[in-house]
Amino acid sequence: MLGSKLSGVTAGVAVLVGIAGLFYVLAGAATPPASAQPKAPAALVEFTAAWCVPCRVMEYGAFKDPRIIAESRRFVRLRVDLTGAQDPASLEGVKRYAVAGPPVLVFVGPDGNELRDLRVVEAVGADDLLRRMQRVPRS
Repeated sequence: MLGSKLSGVTAGVAVLVGIAGLFYVLAGAATPPASAQPKAPAALVEFTAAWCVPCRVMEYGAFKDPRIIAESRRFVRLRVDLTGAQDPASLEGVKRYAVAGPPVLVFVGPDGNELRDLRVVEAVGADDLLRRMQRVPRS
């Protein structure tokens, strides 16, 4: 099961804050050249709901695969629960990423941009998910 996580980029240069699929970069006043700035980690945003059967298929299938667990360690993992769909932050994530309904996995590269060709909009097996995860650039 992919959980949520809050991540900070060290050195006080920039902080990547991920909340419900929304990413904010807060930069300090004295920003070093781009070549000296640390890169943010890649992110995996999972849109799910308690009533979503394909979500459960992935939760107890692909997400339990040891290869997926190992590869997911390099991602900031955010889970957006759409069960009640009343939370403003969750609804903003749905709007930002144009999510019609779960399951949806959004991959965000170290540059903060979604990698649209890797998006998952249905239950996928571990092999397919692993291939997508491995295509996300490393920070």
